[in-house]
Amino acid sequence: MASSSVIPVEKLKGRENYGSWKFAMTAYLRLEDLWDVVATNATEANKSKDTKALSKIILAVESINYSHLNSAKSAKEAWDRLQCAFEDKGLTRRVGLLRKLVTTQLSNSKSVDGYVNTIMDTTHKLNEIGFTVSEEWTGTLLLAGLPDEYKPMIMGIESSGVKITGDSIKMKLLQDVKDDMNPPKSADSDSALYSNTHFTKRKPPRCYQCKRIGHVSKQCPNKNSSANGRKFGNPSNGSGNKAFLAFLSSDKMDREGAWYLDSGASTHLTRNPDLLIESKSKTDARITAANNCELISDSIGSVPIHVSNGREQSTVIAKDVLYVPGSAANLLSVSKIVQKGHSVVFDSTGAKIRDNDGGIVAIATETDGIYKMISPKPRPPPQAGFLCQSTIGDLYHRRLGHLNRKAMSYLKKMSTGLDHMEITKNPCKMCITGKHARLPFDKSNSRSTDLLQIIHSDVCGPMETTSIGGSKYFLTFLDDYSRYLFVYFLETKSQVPEIFEEFMMLAERQTGKKLKILRSDNGSEYVNQKMRKILKSAGIRHQTTTRYTPQSNGAAERANRTIVEKGRAMLSDAQLGKEYWGEAVATAVYPINRTPSKRLPGKTPFEMWTGERPDLSHLRIFGCTAMAHVPDEVQKKWDPKSKALMFMGYGESTKGYRLIDPTTKKIIFSRDVIFFENETPASVEISPKIINTSPKSTSTEVMLPISTEDTEGDSAAEIEPISPLATDESGSEYDLPTIELSSESRESTGSSSDDSSGDYIPTIEVSDNDARRSTRVVREPKNLSDYVTYLTSCQYGKEVSPDEPLSIEEALEGPDSDKWRVAVNCKLDSLSKNDTYEIVDVPAGKKPLRSRWVLKVKRDNVTGKPKFKARLVVKGCSQTSGIDYQETFSPVVKYASLRYMFALAAAPELKVEHMDVSTAYLYGDLNEEIYVVPPVEASTNGRIWRLKKAVYGLKQSGRCWNARLSKVLIDFGLKQSRADPCIYYANKDNKILVVAVWVDDLMIFANSGNLSSGLKKQLVANFEMKDLDDVHNCLGMRVTRDFTAGKLWIDQEEYVDSILAKFKMTDCNTASTPMDPGLDLSPTEKEIGQPNVPYQEAMGSLLYLSQISRPDIAFSVSLLSRFNKNFSKIHWLAVKRIFRYLKGTKRSNLNSTKMEVVNWKVFVIRIGVVS
Repeated sequence: MASSSVIPVEKLKGRENYGSWKFAMTAYLRLEDLWDVVATNATEANKSKDTKALSKIILAVESINYSHLNSAKSAKEAWDRLQCAFEDKGLTRRVGLLRKLVTTQLSNSKSVDGYVNTIMDTTHKLNEIGFTVSEEWTGTLLLAGLPDEYKPMIMGIESSGVKITGDSIKMKLLQDVKDDMNPPKSADSDSALYSNTHFTKRKPPRCYQCKRIGHVSKQCPNKNSSANGRKFGNPSNGSGNKAFLAFLSSDKMDREGAWYLDSGASTHLTRNPDLLIESKSKTDARITAANNCELISDSIGSVPIHVSNGREQSTVIAKDVLYVPGSAANLLSVSKIVQKGHSVVFDSTGAKIRDNDGGIVAIATETDGIYKMISPKPRPPPQAGFLCQSTIGDLYHRRLGHLNRKAMSYLKKMSTGLDHMEITKNPCKMCITGKHARLPFDKSNSRSTDLLQIIHSDVCGPMETTSIGGSKYFLTFLDDYSRYLFVYFLETKSQVPEIFEEFMMLAERQTGKKLKILRSDNGSEYVNQKMRKILKSAGIRHQTTTRYTPQSNGAAERANRTIVEKGRAMLSDAQLGKEYWGEAVATAVYPINRTPSKRLPGKTPFEMWTGERPDLSHLRIFGCTAMAHVPDEVQKKWDPKSKALMFMGYGESTKGYRLIDPTTKKIIFSRDVIFFENETPASVEISPKIINTSPKSTSTEVMLPISTEDTEGDSAAEIEPISPLATDESGSEYDLPTIELSSESRESTGSSSDDSSGDYIPTIEVSDNDARRSTRVVREPKNLSDYVTYLTSCQYGKEVSPDEPLSIEEALEGPDSDKWRVAVNCKLDSLSKNDTYEIVDVPAGKKPLRSRWVLKVKRDNVTGKPKFKARLVVKGCSQTSGIDYQETFSPVVKYASLRYMFALAAAPELKVEHMDVSTAYLYGDLNEEIYVVPPVEASTNGRIWRLKKAVYGLKQSGRCWNARLSKVLIDFGLKQSRADPCIYYANKDNKILVVAVWVDDLMIFANSGNLSSGLKKQLVANFEMKDLDDVHNCLGMRVTRDFTAGKLWIDQEEYVDSILAKFKMTDCNTASTPMDPGLDLSPTEKEIGQPNVPYQEAMGSLLYLSQISRPDIAFSVSLLSRFNKNFSKIHWLAVKRIFRYLKGTKRSNLNSTKMEVVNWKVFVIRIGVVS
């Protein structure tokens, strides 16, 4: 008898490994001569064996499963208990195993071994539970999961007459297919057109009609086609891929410009070296063709390829393309495309390359078995496509004023808002157009040690074209220590002294330092009586260069060169005329100050000047289309709610983006802007006559009022102050909630809190059955089909007061200053009362976070009177992960849990009450050491706050509050559900208490007044609470109860009204069903694409509604959501039918009725709490 101190069997974890454990444990017990006492009941004679077998079974299971064996008296009883617990023979188990069996494919498996083992293991499990899978079926399924290229092998097996069994096919696959997937080759050899499948034991038949392997001539599909015989005929070698190469060598193909899909190629290759960009040498790379001819490649690179998906054109970059002089054509490897996460679908009309979302990226046409890519005329700019990983690096390269790639890689570590940016080496034609290499100036050996110690200055101009603001020159001031750059615009050089005096006052006031040295050239604009007087009165030394040696002032010269090069590239990128040079220069300086400098390792000029890291998430591409929201105060009833403008930069004295109206040439500032960064307005050309007649001083500025929603957490990305600019080229600090519609940067459009979007409402296509809106033609962006919104689930149609101030200064200077002052003082008192902070001196080496006031006017639900609310928010965007915070996730109750509890609440004895926590976040305890610069109103005499509790804006505030509330509830005696961490429950003497938590809203379900009142007392003792009594409105759901009838209803009528208004379906006709049962949703290629339709946005709104209270539309919404990427007009009409159905059924609700007998019990199972 064999024995071992260690049981050589993997321990039983649960149902997932019970099958393999049972097999191995049976073998082990047989080896130990103990199986007889497990298979049959033990007798007194073999009692010792039974004890030994029971011990071994117990030691072979995980401790979590000991509960199944605690009271087992014999080995057989223990074995039967485990079998009863984990051996699932039900229908669900059989269906799951069958689904796995028929869906397993070789292409989805990591290896042939894994594929074969999965099939064999699944059939074994089915046989174990009584569902017999025959040997022939097993072998057939092994063959069915092979890709199409193995059809010749399957045909060969069929014609051989060998009986198909699981073991025979398994052996065949493990020998032949494994060899084919791993062909022997040298380290430097690429098999570009590997094709044949070699059988080691028995060769399949060869067709003497077409010379192919895998079938005989009488089964040849080309038996009667002499053309095919001539096409593929090659007496010496007749494999399919070899014939394909022979055909490519014919005159029917385009050898230079065209690209062909090749399913046999293992890499991309080209015969034209001029197509390669970023090419590099590749030592003696060898490619083996189908006729065993060996080709040599000595270089590799990337190739831009122009493609079409049937609706639009784009340019993709093929990576790692080999230059092969002897290649018959330019070939794209299907396997390489698939490795990038895309799919290639072949059919009778051609081939389609789809992305991982199912969208069509490119199309190829089929002619005589050859798949040629549709290559339209090139159209700039190139976009990342299916041959390389899509990157946002090119987008930020343009946003940052065509910053060089090395500096971009440094900037990613030195700022916030760029976590998702990738650094690519794609060439930029606009940089080539705008930048020309020059010999560098001699570097100065001196370096200042403080701000304003040395200021470099230079004038650039006169320009050949006057700017739209009337300027001919621009003047720069560069701080030598921080490398921070200021730019001003001049009509004449004589303005330099007064501009310098203005700059000096501004810089000294901002930094608290005194300007010591001004370094400039020897031009008359600097060397004159007025300038000497200013410098002398301020005690500033003036260092000038000698005549004809501007290189002595190299810092200023290089700064001007950088500005001009970036401005030139930006004008070229935006396709704007030279009259926009002033706007380009002003916008170029903004990112220059926020990007790395060689003189400042690890920091940017902005950080050196202000002490704060820059946030670049708000940057946009110069000259792109900007849809600015038109406020209700200046628009008529049926006018469009947004206007197409052109982005010109960032404001200074006004909060908002700086925009220009291409038709009126007026400068407009707006915060509520939607950008289309791949588009430029069509009418941007300004005639010289118009320029000459416009005022020279400055363009007319129009202010657009701002409408924003209240925020509960972090504000949207905040824009730091730009360098001071003069006249029409200016910039400032402001806070911009924007919606990003560019497909390259959808995922970065807002903060992590419940910030609202702008007021943009897209125009919806109106059919003949809809109510007429307006015949006015509104210019809409072409790529609106890519529009995605993330706020559908948190908008409930609330309007925002237009009287809300944008800053605390504006509030305290306005007509309601007394009310705002009271609101601010109340908030400061609340912070002090809750012991939120302690006042300390600034510790060495610590950087305090800044704070700001968020002001909101709310209306009383009953009286409608305004309530003035002030909230102090810390700028958590400056926090550092691992130092200022660790974890940020905070759960909220699941909607499914709420619906379930409301369903139970239909019983009359179960009361549902609603409570709200005032200033919830202020109760969360902080574990990190965080310092905050207090607001001016706090009057701390230069000292700062060290936070003891969480406040709004900190990344971990929600988590801290949730942890504090959870502790209070658990201390009261409640238990936390394992299925939903925001459900807390208790059960005592058939009395139940359940609490559902959504941040600071608590829904209390109880059938005992004592339990609920005791909990309320506990909550009031720990927090400042608002008791809202019986629940009526909960998280956007309206709750209605009839205690007498024992019924409860949940509806979202208000939300339905809001989305009908949003998509202009308020006055539509009603429909009796959400979908036409006979509707065919299969679009044709010509129908796909409705550029002016917000299809995805509508699907998001409907999906939220279907998940909360309207399951009657769930099927229709789920079906239509499959077409998010390739919808057509018929799909949009189907969506509008759902809206019509909602119009007629907006008061439909979820109805729960009391049970006849309610036996309250709470018990814990593996998935959570069940009542």
